[in-house]
Amino acid sequence: MPRKYVAVALFAFAVAVPGLHAANVSLLVVETGVPGEGAAGRRAAAWEDGLLDAFFEAGHIVSGAPTIRVADSPADDGLPPEVEERRIEAELGGMEYFLLATVDHASGEVSLRLFAIGLKRSGELLARMLYSVGPSANEGDIVKRAALDLAAFIR
Repeated sequence: MPRKYVAVALFAFAVAVPGLHAANVSLLVVETGVPGEGAAGRRAAAWEDGLLDAFFEAGHIVSGAPTIRVADSPADDGLPPEVEERRIEAELGGMEYFLLATVDHASGEVSLRLFAIGLKRSGELLARMLYSVGPSANEGDIVKRAALDLAAFIR
């Protein structure tokens, strides 16, 4: 009798598993407009933690690379060499999506760009969003809203 229950359970599991899919998302936070060689800003850490948490809670597999600093904001049509190297590493690591969050300390803006990577759509830009964060804004709420906005593009 127990074999029957095991067989039924295995069959139910085999039928249910194909419907479950967790996307593989790689996140890179880039800081610009940082004066001097100070420590990484709290704003960059807040965005990194918030986005990682939101995608993880949505059931996706998320990895993050160490935050990097660049002199100028990455152009909308291309990526600086440091960022392109990280995108290629994520693609070679089997990730399906690459999320670039650019925190510009000088303007207070955060730019998010989501790319599809992998075998079929390498480097395709899926979404570009810009958020202005004022000094009195609740940054945690903005990060959560941004994650929800981006989640619509992840399949």
